[in-house]
Amino acid sequence: MKNIMKIAGIVGAVLLGTSVVQAGVVTNVWTGNSNADVGDNNNWTGFQSPDGFATTPDVNGDTHIGIINTDGVNAPVVSWGGQINNTVLEVNNTATLAQTAATLNAIGLTVVLNDSAVYNAAGNTMIWGQNAGNASTLTLNDTASLSAGILQVGKTSQGIFNQNGGAVTLTGNLQMGNGGGSSASRYNLAAGTVTAVTLSIGATDAGADGGTYFNFTADSTGSFVSTATADQLNTRINNGWFRVDDVAYASTDDIWLINSSVPGQTTLSLNPNPGLVTQWWTGNANSALGDNGNWFGTGNPIGAAGTKIGVIDNNGVNAPVVSWGGEINNTSLEVNNTATLAQTVAELNAVGTTLVLNDSAVYNASVKIMAWGQNAGNASTLTLNDSASLSALHLQVGKISQGIVNQNGGTVTLTGDLRLSLDNTTSPASRYNLAAGTVTVAGAFSIGGTDAGIDGGSYFNFTEGSTGSITIMSDNYNFAGKINTGQVRLDDTALTSEDSAWKIDNSVSGQTTLSVIPEPATLGLIGLSGASILIARRFLVL
Repeated sequence: MKNIMKIAGIVGAVLLGTSVVQAGVVTNVWTGNSNADVGDNNNWTGFQSPDGFATTPDVNGDTHIGIINTDGVNAPVVSWGGQINNTVLEVNNTATLAQTAATLNAIGLTVVLNDSAVYNAAGNTMIWGQNAGNASTLTLNDTASLSAGILQVGKTSQGIFNQNGGAVTLTGNLQMGNGGGSSASRYNLAAGTVTAVTLSIGATDAGADGGTYFNFTADSTGSFVSTATADQLNTRINNGWFRVDDVAYASTDDIWLINSSVPGQTTLSLNPNPGLVTQWWTGNANSALGDNGNWFGTGNPIGAAGTKIGVIDNNGVNAPVVSWGGEINNTSLEVNNTATLAQTVAELNAVGTTLVLNDSAVYNASVKIMAWGQNAGNASTLTLNDSASLSALHLQVGKISQGIVNQNGGTVTLTGDLRLSLDNTTSPASRYNLAAGTVTVAGAFSIGGTDAGIDGGSYFNFTEGSTGSITIMSDNYNFAGKINTGQVRLDDTALTSEDSAWKIDNSVSGQTTLSVIPEPATLGLIGLSGASILIARRFLVL
C-alpha cells in the first residue's frame, strides 16, 4: 500500500473520527508576487516565508509550513546551499521547485512532492543530510519527478528518501552516507523508477542491519535503473546495500529480478514471479514469439508455463505478433508500459495460457477471434490492469477447458460477441470477473455450457465493490434475463434484477449499460471539540 504524506491535508485539518489540528502551525502558500526567492517573505501568503521555521518558532511562537500549489507570478527557486534548512515544503499539482544552487546542503529539511510536481536540480547536487543536525526527509508521491546531477542521501546527518511513485533521474550517482559516520540513512522505494549511474555507499554502517542502504519496501513495484553491470549490482546486493523490507538477501535469491536486455543498462526490481525464469522481449530477429533470437536469455518462454515467463516491456526492434492459433499455449506472458502484442491469426485457440496486460499495454486482435480455453487442457487466464486495452472481433471465455478473464481496469472492445462457455456438453466453470474498467460488446452477449449461471459455474461476475461496466450496443438490452438466471452475478452471488445493487442505463440511444450501484449510505457521529458532526456516505439516487 502506498504510504502517502500530504502535509496540506494533515496540518490544520480534521479527518473522520480523528482531530489532527496542530495549534501554533501556520501554513504559508507560495504566490511569487515579488520574485523567485523562496526566502523572501513577500512571496508567501501572510508575508512570511516558511524558510527556517519547521521546528524553530517565529516571534509569535508559531512554526510554519510552505505550500507550493502553482508556480505563481514567479516560479520558486532555491538559490544557495543552506537556504531551506529547518524548513517544511509541499509541492503540489504541476508546480516546479527549481534548484539553481550548485549544491544543496540540507539539514532538517522536509520536502513532499505530490501529483505531477517537479523538483528540478538538473546538473546540480542535492545533499540530503549534509552536516550535523536534524534528519532531512524527501517524499515523492503519485507521478512527481526529481532530476539532479548527484543525489546524496545522508552524510553527517541522516537522510531519508521515500519514493512512492514517480521518477527520479540522476545523471550521476546515487550516493548514500558518503561523508562517513553512521547516519542510518535510507532510500525506501515502494513504486516508481530511479535512474542513476550506480549506487555508492560510503558510511561505516553501509549495508548493516539498521544502517545505511537502499530498501525496496514490501511488495515494491519500483525499479532501480543503472549503467552498472549485473555483476556489479549483484555485489551490492550481497553487501546488503540493496535490501527488501529492511532484510538482506543474497543475489542468488529469486526475490530479485535483474534485467540487462537493454544494452548499457541494468534494471533491478523485485521479482513478481518468484520461481520462474524471466525472459525479456527484444525483437532483435523478427516478430515471432517462438524465435530464441527475439528474447534476452536462453531459449524462449513459449510453451514453458510454470518454468518461464516472457515479459514484453516495449515493442523492441520488431513488435511481437501471435501468428498461429496454438502459438501461446502453455505460455505465461506479461505486457507492460505501452507495448503492443498483436494477433494476426484469424482465431487464437488458447489452452494453458496466462496473459497479463499492465499499464497502457495493448492486445490488438481487431477483426480476429480470441478463444480463451478452446480445447481440452489447463485453464487459461487473461488479466487487464491499469489502463490496458484489448480489442477483438469475438472473445470466447472458456469452451472445453476453463477460461478466466480478470479485468481490474482498462478497456475491452469487441466488434462482435462476448461468449462464455459455449460448449453445451461441458462445465468448465469459466468466469469474466469485472472489478474496474469498461467492456463494450457490439454483438451478442451469451453464456452457454451445462453450468451456465449455476453456483460455481460459468457466469459474468461483478466483483465486490466493482466500478466497472458492461455495455451492449443495443437499445433496451435484456440484462434482467441474464441476472435472473444467475448468468450475471455480484461477488459470485446470484441476485434478482429487482435488487437495488444494479444500475441499468438506457439513456444513450443504441446502447445499454450495466453497472453496480455503490453500497447504501451509512451514517455516523464523530465527536469534535465537544460537538457532534453527522457524517454521511454518498447516496446514489437513480
